[in-house]
Amino acid sequence: MLFATQAAFLLANAQAYWDARALSANLEQAMVSRATIEQAKGILMSTMGCGPDEAMQVLVRQSQEQNIKVRQLAAELVENAARRGHTH
Repeated sequence: MLFATQAAFLLANAQAYWDARALSANLEQAMVSRATIEQAKGILMSTMGCGPDEAMQVLVRQSQEQNIKVRQLAAELVENAARRGHTH
């Protein structure tokens, strides 16, 4: 009985650890994605002469039309802008 109790406690702690680790990884990815989306919005605002809300609408609309996630579209936009910046 004592062993079963200790084993259950150990399993509960292990699960809590992995849940916390997964949450941390998800939050880190969300922060990176948000920064990339903000960069993409800035690029669109600069090239289109629009505000942040309109830039976000453009990203959302294009992601829906291309059937890809906004963060993926934003990453491609930022990467393309970086390439263009290094070639000129």
